[in-house]
Amino acid sequence: MIDIVVPEHPSIVSETLYEGEFVIVCRADHPRIQGEISEAQFLSEKHAVLDRTRRKVRSLNHYTSLDLSQRKIVFHGRSLFSNILLCSQSDYITVVPLSMAVQFQEKLSLQLFKPPFEYQPMSHYLIWLKKQNSDPAHKWFREQVISTSDSMSKALKDRRLRF
Repeated sequence: MIDIVVPEHPSIVSETLYEGEFVIVCRADHPRIQGEISEAQFLSEKHAVLDRTRRKVRSLNHYTSLDLSQRKIVFHGRSLFSNILLCSQSDYITVVPLSMAVQFQEKLSLQLFKPPFEYQPMSHYLIWLKKQNSDPAHKWFREQVISTSDSMSKALKDRRLRF
């Protein structure tokens, strides 16, 4: 399993795969956002957010000290993809991992922006049961996931340099 939260259990083992960046997403022809977005503009736009609470923390709140309570939240999506899709067809904005946004940027005609505020990168973990440590097939699979993640992380690092 790959996740951003490691379950707290003695039978669970995890390894950090990569540190992910966030981006702000809106449609390419957004009437008020073109080329850049300020912190004030970010807070004043209508937001689509993920309707999921983990450890009693909404996802973006966990990664920034910015007071996000000022945002105008107009949609609570069940998935990041549903939020991206909605924002591609409306004047709403959303915040998603860069790794996801780049997959849909061209297909959905999206603009991507580095957040205009400080935030911590989001760690992604490979998680498995401790009893699977010695299983040769599982070990091979973990190595494949780690190798793929390393390649993806390098590609995303190159992409970040263009922001």
